[in-house]
Formats: sequence, C-alpha cells, structure tokens
Amino acid sequence: MTCFFYNSCEKTGYQTDDSRILNEKRIMPRDIDDCDECPVNYCCCAIELAEGQLETTLIFCGVYDVDPTPTSCGTASPPSPCASISGSIKTIVLNSNDPKELFCVPFGGSFSIYNASGGDRDIWFTCQPELTFPDSEELTILDEETLFFDTDGSCFLTGCPN
Repeated sequence: MTCFFYNSCEKTGYQTDDSRILNEKRIMPRDIDDCDECPVNYCCCAIELAEGQLETTLIFCGVYDVDPTPTSCGTASPPSPCASISGSIKTIVLNSNDPKELFCVPFGGSFSIYNASGGDRDIWFTCQPELTFPDSEELTILDEETLFFDTDGSCFLTGCPN
C-alpha cells in the first residue's frame, strides 16, 4: 500500500495585501445585548442617556464584562451602605444613535460610575429593566464625578453618599 501526503502553502493577495485589513470589519469587544447574557446571581441593569444629551462616556467599576481579558479597576471603599467594590472596568459610550446599554452587577454587589464625558450629563438607569415599573434612578452626574450604588438580592438600587 502506498500513501502519499502533499502539503503546501501559497501566498495569495489575501495573505500579503495589508490594505485589505483596514477595509474589513474588525472584531470588536462585545457588549451585553440581552439580560440572558448576565451570569447567574447577577442583576441585569440598563443605563440610558436622557433625550437631548451629548455623547456620554461612563466608566464602570464592579460590573461583569464579557471581554475575555477584562481590565481590573482595583478596589474602592465607598461610603456605607455600599460594600467594597472590585472587579473589572467597563466603558460605556452613549449617544443619540445608541442611547441605551445593558450591564450586569452581582446580587448584593456595589458598583461605581465615573463620568468621563467632559461635562455634566443626565442619565436614567435601573437594575430591573425587564419590569414594567422598575426601581430606577434619574440623575445628573457631574463632569469627572464618581457615583456609588448598591444592589440587593432583588436588584433594588441604593445610592451611597459621596
């Protein structure tokens, strides 16, 4: 019995033309698109930009991130009743084309939101987005301000004084 194995590589235009890479869609970090994507024992939360607001960049600490290599935000000790915050950083950018995003926080967990937008912003958020009348917060977050929140086992929000 004779067995023949042939292996070769051919350089094609796809392998050598780097300009094609710039024109193709790149794989981008994924966001939470549905509350079912939150891990078990996590609250699904939604944050929304108030109508008429400019683009807003918010940096979260203590939230779940689907990124396989999340960046740690270290540990923060907010005022009572919030517990110590640690976990990964998640940056959410909201604008008129994409005014709402989902994120996940552990039951009974605390998290922080930092406004990196360059101005004060009005936002609305809840950790009960699937309910008809959710427990929610409507607030103005000042430029470069960090706000702290806590969730209980039913995903009710409690603000922590700054």
